[in-house]
Amino acid sequence: MLLAMERIGTDLQAPFGRSQYSIRTDDLCRNIDSLKAGYAAWTHKAVDR
Repeated sequence: MLLAMERIGTDLQAPFGRSQYSIRTDDLCRNIDSLKAGYAAWTHKAVDR
């Protein structure tokens, strides 16, 4: 139990590390880029009408 709490504490101290429980920043950035591209295409279609 104590080791599990230590591991959780370590992951919380470094949320962008490389453990399996860390925030996956590469996936997060790809998702944001995809959403931005979709929004940009949508706004250009609205302006062209």
